[in-house]
Amino acid sequence: MNDRTKGLSIILFGVLCVSPDAVLVRFLTTHGSNPWTIIFWKLFLSIPLSAGYAIYEAGGLKKLVNSIARARWYYVAVVPVQGVIDIGFTLSFVYTSAANALLLINLNPLWCAIVGRLFLNDVLPKRTIFALVLALGCMMIIFIPEMVLDEDDEQDGEETSWRGNIISLSTGFLLAMYLSIIRKAGREDKSLIAGTALGASLSTVISAGVARGQVLPGQFWEVELWKFWLAVIAQGLGIGIIFITMVSVVFKSVFSY
Repeated sequence: MNDRTKGLSIILFGVLCVSPDAVLVRFLTTHGSNPWTIIFWKLFLSIPLSAGYAIYEAGGLKKLVNSIARARWYYVAVVPVQGVIDIGFTLSFVYTSAANALLLINLNPLWCAIVGRLFLNDVLPKRTIFALVLALGCMMIIFIPEMVLDEDDEQDGEETSWRGNIISLSTGFLLAMYLSIIRKAGREDKSLIAGTALGASLSTVISAGVARGQVLPGQFWEVELWKFWLAVIAQGLGIGIIFITMVSVVFKSVFSY
């Protein structure tokens, strides 16, 4: 298996693990869970996996701390971005349809290419430029009629809103910034493997603050409580795995953006 195939396989595994997240967010909000409660628990539960992997990959806790110190300025940049992505990813599915959210978030390869060209001096093949222009055109075909008609759309019973669309678009752009920072650090042989756990930690603090500490499912949860915990555990595992795979693949340069 060559490097590119290996990278694609790793990323595919991560994507498959995080794919149920949109459905689980809808399930939790439909049955009375506050979005900030969802964010707190799924990110909190992702920390053991992402932190454990970071320690393993670094070769021990002491080596991990040393690597963080060595790349401290990159961490200063990447951790807030990671934290906002974690929050935005959930809010996107709360405030707009899953279809719109996924479409806008998944425009991040377009932003990755632009950021890479402007700041990392990447050379884009013509086929990549063509694909990016086509993707941008497809997005405009979908959203321009919505702008012109100025109507609230509904897809499969899910309300869409410009607030949700903007959150989704911003999350996709920040994801591109996140990956670009990792690439830049990787060129200097500086690993940001602890960024996933640190970003998740920041997200839990922010969500707990916004919720004023009220992060338990609460009296508004409408079905059996074990379903809430099963859903957020699955979300935590999925989020942890997707960011671990992205950081690992981009740093090891087995996948090209």
